[in-house]
Amino acid sequence: MTVVPQHNIAGYNRTEFAYNTADTDHDGCRTRDDVLARDLDNVERQGCTVESGTLHDPYTGGTIAFVRGRQTSSAVQIDHIVALHDAWNDGASTWSKQQLESFGNDQFNLAAVDGPANQQKGDQSADEWEPSNTVAQCPYVAQQIAVKRKYSLGVTANERNAMKHVLNTCEGYPLPSEGTSLVRAVIARGGSQPSGHPFVDTGTIASNGERYEFRGMSDVLRQDMAAFLYRWAGSPDYAPSESDMRMFADVSWSTPHAKEIWWLAHEGISVGWAEPNGSRTFRGMDSVKRQDMAAFMHKLAGVYGPASGTGVAFADVTPATPHYADILWLAKTGVSSGWTESDGTVTFRGMDSVKRQDMAAFLYRLAGKPASPESSNMWIHDRYVDVNGSTPHCHDIYWLTLKGISEGWVYTPPQPPATPSKPSQPSRPARPSQPSNPPATVYYKNCTEVREAGKAPLHRGDPGYRSALDRDGDGIACETKR
Repeated sequence: MTVVPQHNIAGYNRTEFAYNTADTDHDGCRTRDDVLARDLDNVERQGCTVESGTLHDPYTGGTIAFVRGRQTSSAVQIDHIVALHDAWNDGASTWSKQQLESFGNDQFNLAAVDGPANQQKGDQSADEWEPSNTVAQCPYVAQQIAVKRKYSLGVTANERNAMKHVLNTCEGYPLPSEGTSLVRAVIARGGSQPSGHPFVDTGTIASNGERYEFRGMSDVLRQDMAAFLYRWAGSPDYAPSESDMRMFADVSWSTPHAKEIWWLAHEGISVGWAEPNGSRTFRGMDSVKRQDMAAFMHKLAGVYGPASGTGVAFADVTPATPHYADILWLAKTGVSSGWTESDGTVTFRGMDSVKRQDMAAFLYRLAGKPASPESSNMWIHDRYVDVNGSTPHCHDIYWLTLKGISEGWVYTPPQPPATPSKPSQPSRPARPSQPSNPPATVYYKNCTEVREAGKAPLHRGDPGYRSALDRDGDGIACETKR
């Protein structure tokens, strides 16, 4: 590489490089979105625009949950690995407009990085700045060298010495080839953790003697889903930051499963909805749609998901379906097989709400169908009043419970309705004394005859009393009603 003098060449203007305004690869998308889509994991796009994703930042080694928005987009910035001003001083000042634009938008020289780290770097060269993440230093310097070689740019003596100093610690590290992503190169060296979480078995719960309801046909609420996914991942050690707690306008410490919701956002698994006023909301009491669940599960498991196979082709899923790629992943890994319709086609029904019993099956399959402790914990069969051997996914529900992912609701037996008290009966009039020798036979045709004989009312046992005269069956016939 040519060593050039250390000087500041006049005429530098960043806009001449036309970064993010010239579509040099002719794909119809802005350069920033192209780089974000390449470097981020768990990417969600609307057309060309990257709406969210997870960045394993090469410069700091941290993880950033990227969400597009006026107040959030700057968390992830696109860095020119060889800074534009540095390139200008090292040879680009003589280039044509086309060469400047090509360099300004060349993805080989671009990386999605932590916003504050990018601001700190500014337009400094290799002798003035290096990443704080030591694992990234070899890939960073090697990429700078490869870019400068590609464009025949020079280096200053100080820059060359700084590069050699770093490269002396990079024995066997190859010069990056065209198309290499710095972010991916750092991840490959162990500078960031691969995206996703494996299932973590934290043990088996014991019976507490209580009976519960599982409510398998109830919809899964978004806030409950956050708790399920967090527990599935082993309840990772996590304390929400101030930034995390500002993520959703409708989530506070009083929100059920608030910590788990913030963890989802921190990990880039859920970013909620962008509202017209610029805020974001989680909508925890909304039910989870099947197509959204596909995205949540894919982001949760990442590289740790079940092995992919051929899967099924869903007749109601097209590239225009929200979370299309995640639904295909769900099918290929066998986490969901959909429904077979009467015409023989298989559908996914992405806009249907996820039922709790289906959620149990999804999470069990996502974990790789591990051996269940059900057979050695037979008490689980009596735990739920609404789950038995004929319940869909009953064994997955038992597994979910034994692993402490969902415990249901304590069952309260219904109380029998209170028996209404009978109204008190008026006290009977005193029975007249019976004649010592009553007539052997007395018969009254009706109550008129009883009254005319002066015998009303008649009591059960009185001569002439019969049930036909006692219409209300209270033992008193032909009484005067009030």
